[in-house]
Amino acid sequence: MKHTHAFRFDRLRPQRGTALITSLLLLLIVTVLSVAMFRKVVGEERMAGNVREHQRALAAAQTALQYAENWLSGVYTGNLATCEAGTVAVSSPSVVLVCDKPVYGSASTASAQRAIVTEPSSWATRFTYQPSGMAVGTSDSTTQRHAQLPGFYISALGLGPDGRTPLYQVSSYGIGGNGSTISVVQSTYALTAEVTPLDNP
Repeated sequence: MKHTHAFRFDRLRPQRGTALITSLLLLLIVTVLSVAMFRKVVGEERMAGNVREHQRALAAAQTALQYAENWLSGVYTGNLATCEAGTVAVSSPSVVLVCDKPVYGSASTASAQRAIVTEPSSWATRFTYQPSGMAVGTSDSTTQRHAQLPGFYISALGLGPDGRTPLYQVSSYGIGGNGSTISVVQSTYALTAEVTPLDNP
């Protein structure tokens, strides 16, 4: 007995390109996600660099502020000076002066005063100070250099509320490695003297 097998051939449906369109859409989504992640990484690196530059500028400003405050408590003799315009490099403590005018000069409005204080290049007088170990100049990949030396300005504020304690305003600035990051800090410094009674040493 002979067996015959019947095969049924259905007509194939025409392809509509859904696999190709799906693949292209998935590729587009992966590309968009990759670009977004790349931008995020680049943005985070830039932000980390800005934070590092700000910290370097702030550390330099704090160092100059501490130098000026230490100078007030250890070297200052109480004389006020009319400070001449210009930049004075602190080669020794004897060149530092306490100026008889505030750092903002004769600016009368608060906004004008703030604009001068926050822009050290507009200070009429400034004393630049180089801490030990600080490198200054163009930054490169092997050394951490600052674009410029930090500086400060000291002015007399008069007597404090007790009528006996002289007050001074110390303004200082520091600049990061690229020259565009500047930090300015200010302090009000009270110069007090300790008196030991002679009958009770």
